[in-house]
Amino acid sequence: MNPKMIFWDFDGTLGYRRDGMWGASMLEALQKHDPDTKITAPDFKPFLTTGFPWHQPNISNPPNLSPSAWWAPILNQFARGYEHCGIEKELSLALARTAREIFIDLARWALFDDTIPTLTQLSQKGWKHAIVSNHIPELKQIVQSLQLWEHIDGFINSAEVGYEKPNPAIFNFALQMSGHPPEVWMIGDNIEADYFGAEAAGIRAILVRSEDARASRRCQCLTEVISWVEGA
Repeated sequence: MNPKMIFWDFDGTLGYRRDGMWGASMLEALQKHDPDTKITAPDFKPFLTTGFPWHQPNISNPPNLSPSAWWAPILNQFARGYEHCGIEKELSLALARTAREIFIDLARWALFDDTIPTLTQLSQKGWKHAIVSNHIPELKQIVQSLQLWEHIDGFINSAEVGYEKPNPAIFNFALQMSGHPPEVWMIGDNIEADYFGAEAAGIRAILVRSEDARASRRCQCLTEVISWVEGA
């Protein structure tokens, strides 16, 4: 059992995608086909607010889905977005597949500057680290490509376990995996998924890189997390 464990969200907390998220990937795919398109990334937004697993976190999904099975409903949303913008169906499906490849391109992902220094300092103080993230099936490859894997002692991806934060099941899974440590924290940038979700599961949480007065513990940079968890 690890006596001191920190659960970390990934996207927006430890790392980020350099070139924007879903709408940006869809637009880039379209621009490869039509460089002069007048369509913009916000045009796709209505089709990116539903249809993803984390939009219904109270519903469990089959665990260990293949990447193609996990992506299928997402690609359907992409295709619907393209069709809404006047693109014919067959091309919309092709563009959706291209958008997926653009999104998962490992070269597009990066860590925040304070990620490795913070994890290193906390490790020196006896803390273990686990990623607990709502993410795509390829997250493990992203983490490995960023040389983050060597700093991580546990890895829980909603795409693999079938539960999305703030569903208490994913936090319970994380606690069980880590041996129910007596000291445990959740660090993340999403007030609902990371902060309220963890607190509801009995895990103290810190909101990072986000301003929301509803969170009694919050900070802008990860290095501030050290004083929070060490001073508790």
